[in-house]
Amino acid sequence: MHETDVLIVGAGPTGLVTALWLSRQGIKVRITDRAERTATTSRALAVHARTLELYRQLDLGDRLVALGHPLGATNIWTQGVHRFRIPFGHFGMGLTPYPYILIVPQDVQERMLEERLRDFGVEVERNMELVDFAENDGRVVARFRDTRTRNTTPESSEVADDLQTCEAAYIVGCDGAHSAVRRTAGIKFTGETYGQIFFVADIEGQGLAINGEGHLQLDGDVTFLTLAYDSERHARLIGNVDGKQLAQIQAKEDISNVNFEDLALATPAMRQMMQIDKVNWFTAYRVHHRVADKFRSGRAFLVGDAAHIHSPVGGQGMNTGIGDAINLAWKLATVLQRKADASLLDTYESERRAFALTLVKTTDSAFNKLAARGWLANFMRSYLIPFVVKLAVNFGFVRRRIFFGLSQLKIQYQHSLLSAGSAGTVKGGDRLPWVSVGEVDNYESLKEITWQVHVYGESSTELAKCIEDHPGDQPRGIRVGIVGAGLSGITAGILLPAKVPGIDLTILEKNADVGGAWFENTYPGVRCDVPAHVYQSGFAPNTQWKEEFAQGPEIREYWQDLARRFNVYKYLRLQRKVLRAEWQPDEAKWKVTIQDLRDGKVTTRTSCPDSIQVVLTREKIYEETFDIFITAIGYFNTWRIPNFKGIDQFQGAILHSSNWDHSVPLKGKQIALIGNGASGIQILPEIQPIAAKIDHYARSRTWIVHPPNVDGDWQRASFAADKLESFHDPQTYLQYRKKKEAEFFRGFATCFLDSPENDFLRQMWTASMLARVEHNETLLSDLIPDFPPCCRRPTPGPGYLEALIQPNVELIRSGIDRLTRDEIQTVDGVERRADVVICATGANSDLVPPFPVVAFGVDLCEAWASDGIYGFPYTYLGTATPGFPNALWLGGAHVVGPSGTIPNCVENQITYIAKMIRKVRGQGIRTFVPAKAAADDFLEYCHAFFPRTVWTGNDDSTPGKASCRSWMNGGRPNGFVHGLFPGSASLANFVRRDPRWEDWEYTYTNSSGNRFAYLGNGWTTREMQPDADLTPHLKQPDHIDLRSYLEGWWDV
Repeated sequence: MHETDVLIVGAGPTGLVTALWLSRQGIKVRITDRAERTATTSRALAVHARTLELYRQLDLGDRLVALGHPLGATNIWTQGVHRFRIPFGHFGMGLTPYPYILIVPQDVQERMLEERLRDFGVEVERNMELVDFAENDGRVVARFRDTRTRNTTPESSEVADDLQTCEAAYIVGCDGAHSAVRRTAGIKFTGETYGQIFFVADIEGQGLAINGEGHLQLDGDVTFLTLAYDSERHARLIGNVDGKQLAQIQAKEDISNVNFEDLALATPAMRQMMQIDKVNWFTAYRVHHRVADKFRSGRAFLVGDAAHIHSPVGGQGMNTGIGDAINLAWKLATVLQRKADASLLDTYESERRAFALTLVKTTDSAFNKLAARGWLANFMRSYLIPFVVKLAVNFGFVRRRIFFGLSQLKIQYQHSLLSAGSAGTVKGGDRLPWVSVGEVDNYESLKEITWQVHVYGESSTELAKCIEDHPGDQPRGIRVGIVGAGLSGITAGILLPAKVPGIDLTILEKNADVGGAWFENTYPGVRCDVPAHVYQSGFAPNTQWKEEFAQGPEIREYWQDLARRFNVYKYLRLQRKVLRAEWQPDEAKWKVTIQDLRDGKVTTRTSCPDSIQVVLTREKIYEETFDIFITAIGYFNTWRIPNFKGIDQFQGAILHSSNWDHSVPLKGKQIALIGNGASGIQILPEIQPIAAKIDHYARSRTWIVHPPNVDGDWQRASFAADKLESFHDPQTYLQYRKKKEAEFFRGFATCFLDSPENDFLRQMWTASMLARVEHNETLLSDLIPDFPPCCRRPTPGPGYLEALIQPNVELIRSGIDRLTRDEIQTVDGVERRADVVICATGANSDLVPPFPVVAFGVDLCEAWASDGIYGFPYTYLGTATPGFPNALWLGGAHVVGPSGTIPNCVENQITYIAKMIRKVRGQGIRTFVPAKAAADDFLEYCHAFFPRTVWTGNDDSTPGKASCRSWMNGGRPNGFVHGLFPGSASLANFVRRDPRWEDWEYTYTNSSGNRFAYLGNGWTTREMQPDADLTPHLKQPDHIDLRSYLEGWWDV
């Protein structure tokens, strides 16, 4: 049985918006639909201003506008003659950010909403038909059938094994006019059906009435409306059936069999207005007006067409359903989060049913006027209505009234139990009036879905300078953008929401899923080069790793599972590649240019099998802005194949370890493996048994280490079953892990030049390597490095040395001169045949970002490059850079210590960043940046510290003391070490536990610049909540730890 918070039946716009609104507030949802796929016909078209305002709160308003066509005007015709034009797009100016009707097909909206829902990790479950549901013990248990396997009516009996069940706190019926939720709940659908028959057609054509605007033909028995999809040939045609044809069409048993040709619509008036070249979709239907007797029954709710249907006049149906969805969703979320009593849900029906009844009455009246028969009705449509409308729209108050009614801006709940008080002309329950000052408006803050206090009007100079009318502990809404969803990005997606409640977080990831290097690297033998039990989070460990050095797929699954368990996917935007980030000083925001790497086809709209498909293409490159910009792109983010001479002439396959092509056969091939870094060392033992010959090109030497305290056969160290079983005991596992991880924290002494610990490693590793190559001292002389242990990152290399001594493997120390058609030629003139070339040559080692990061004319891509103004990653404690406000680096330069573990280091750095974000949003800080003097002092310390270590304190003239090149020094022997923190892992954790706030420079959001303006009105939010605990400091004395007493940020 599946369990969820809210079960949503129906995945049209109302269902999708309900799911989105709930998901954005952290509510777990499940959404089902009986259809096999998203619809491909346009159906509802008009999106009104109020709906666009609600879409904007989901950060979808501008995206939908880009997909649609604003209807700027409507033209009135009678007897085929154009009478006048109503510039409807001007009616709403100053009333809303969207002063027009937006024409966008429903199927386009559904695809947009479904894509956005996937960003929260929610997929629509299709082919799922609701059979019934029941309430048990305060929960709803619903039963579904798979429509692909059974072809029975909902009322027929079912075998229990054929059904799926789902348990939820609430069920929401968004399943249309024939709602199974309404039927099961036993709610009547009161109303009637009109006698008239109407039609809808999507057409392509040309002429006066297909010009990107709306056109309404009013005279005679034939009334029709055209609405443009775009500024070219596509339009929607809506009209009534001529009275002369009505009787013969009504005689048909099923009006769904009526086709466009049956209507003989080519009247003289229509011929003057347009020429129809093609009909892409057509349907005839009768109009109903019905409202459910109630919108709620126990834990079941009705939304949209499941609750009310009415005349299509004014295009209100879908818009009203979306209004229902959001009204209900915020109330469900509030109740489920225990921020309000369940009685809050009663207000959904009282507010929305009253609105639906009024809407049905209004549309019914308008419909009857347009559809009435007889000479008087024809006279009114042909002469009186056009005359009155043309005269009336000259008056501003009439234009405003028309726009308010049609766009649903006049919606209000003044009589709701939730509404009280007034402020000027605005009463409790009214829609918040839109106020715009320059490029800023009061609706932008509504993207933060939370209770807000808005204050308007003029204030005294003193008040405006230093008093803000809000509780002092109320944080301001800020957007945080993170680039990268590897280990660091996933951990940030878990810890930041916990440590910064309500954070508006977006994680941009270029790949199709999370995992970073473990998602990208799939080469044979990919595995961790440290024990798996120290390469995992500190708060959610896996006790059941299969091997000591876990393989890549198991590591990838662990981090992806962590992202699922902690709901990181709700913050993710997958397949989004960042192209550029640039600081906007006037707005104090980062503008990030993003490429959407997903399939560009977002919708196909067609109705007939032989019709031409209309494909709308997604805008591939777009921009987003963030208050705080964080990179979490890792150390090695740009792989490349070396630019060998003649590489374009080589006829065989060329692979890179970070971009492995699994379709290339390796069995029985002559393979050239280039590079002996971590990936080359792991690939060799995997391909050696199947290759005919392997030429292993490795100019550099490296330490292949024997890891300490590894159980069993450490080369392929699988854990014994009894060991894994013992790890199910939490205390046993904790002791094991603490011992294992402590070894890494205690390894700092080995990094100092000429230390006894470093000399011991040399002796131990040399003996181990000699034994593993079966005392082949000639081979060993080509392997033992001239540099001290730890100068480069060592690797255990399970099976690597053993593979080197096999007869089909040759180690080649000579450099590569060129490639030919089927050979590799080294600098000593020797040519060796190669069918496949594998480049295990790593990635960039300079830690320069893979895209421009620009502030005040400085681009870090250039400034941090070896020939740039800095020449290396210039940072303050590895976390930020002077001159780059509101930008933070996660897991980059000067972050990881030479001891300890990477996950622990990242978790400590994220905790540091969380403290920074809490300070910024809680204390009215507009910008923050490290002082240059502080960064320079940190670098001065680095320059003094590292010469004592094996990374930069070496002497090339002394045997065994040579310098080395690695990612730690940017690939420059004896170069400045920027890849490591200048101290132990324990010291790095100590430094990050308490930020040095005095090392930062700030500006403030308050125009006065007063640093204490954030204190607001002197109150706290808690004091305004009747049931809040204002004495969290009072506990049982034996539960108080004096070390943490009054230290927590979360309890005040």
